[in-house]
Amino acid sequence: MLRFVGERDGGRLIRLNGSDLSYEWSETALGVAIILEACGLGDSALALMAGESYLEWTGSGFHTARPRDFVAGRGFITHEIDSTALGAPREIYLHVPEGWDGARGDPVIVSGDGLAGSSFARIAETLMHEGRIRPVAFASVRFGEGWIAGAGTDQRSAEYLAPADTAAPARIEAYQRHEAFFFDEFLPYVIDQLGGETGPVYVFGLSASATFALEQGLKRPDLISAVIAGSPPLSARTRELAAGADPALRVHLWCGDFEPVFCAPLAEFAHGTGFRLETRRAAHASALWEEALAASLLELAPPRAD
Repeated sequence: MLRFVGERDGGRLIRLNGSDLSYEWSETALGVAIILEACGLGDSALALMAGESYLEWTGSGFHTARPRDFVAGRGFITHEIDSTALGAPREIYLHVPEGWDGARGDPVIVSGDGLAGSSFARIAETLMHEGRIRPVAFASVRFGEGWIAGAGTDQRSAEYLAPADTAAPARIEAYQRHEAFFFDEFLPYVIDQLGGETGPVYVFGLSASATFALEQGLKRPDLISAVIAGSPPLSARTRELAAGADPALRVHLWCGDFEPVFCAPLAEFAHGTGFRLETRRAAHASALWEEALAASLLELAPPRAD
């Protein structure tokens, strides 16, 4: 992850890597968010804004929250499930923070995009050690890789985005296999690893995996208590499932101002369903989804009363 060192220069101007940029800032769940605006850099400023970079500042007055390291010996542990549904082994990743206790109602977050899970679990770990949330376990599953012959799409898209009824059989089969794996194998395995008992289960996703998270939460409110979905592309299937949503299901939708292709449909969707939609000055990148996770956890998983 790239890190740029900028120097605050009074008012609202910084010198970043030799170029002047204007900026504005706002408080977020993770600290102070610095939002850059173009000042003679044209598209390169937009590329910087859309990247997954943290800004570190010299001088006073600004800071960016740094996710803490995991407690020694309790990091993001790799497991492998010999999946019957998928017909192949699949890696999953599990983080159980110090003090987590399912019997006391501590929640677990499950998600796709497994290789990104470590950075998101660190967000929860940071908030927990600051005393802002209760312990939250985090489990994510790696998506399949490669191109599916006869399906016309890559494995990740096939597993996370529900196909139309007229899609190629290979495309439909890939989605159904992954859906069965997620609920019949992955989730029971995680709960078993947590000692057989857990508090509420939240499902989290970003982009395509956010669509999967949202739709599965709508389909399985018996298992899922809340959905945190960052920048999910919507489909007719999503809207159909939302029409019959369990009123007890808590749905937090997120999108960035610099991704209008996602925000415009989500605004209409949220208005029609009553689901919460939060927007930020952000692009389609990890900074937005980290803020989505952090802000949602502050509400969903407040510190224990004791």
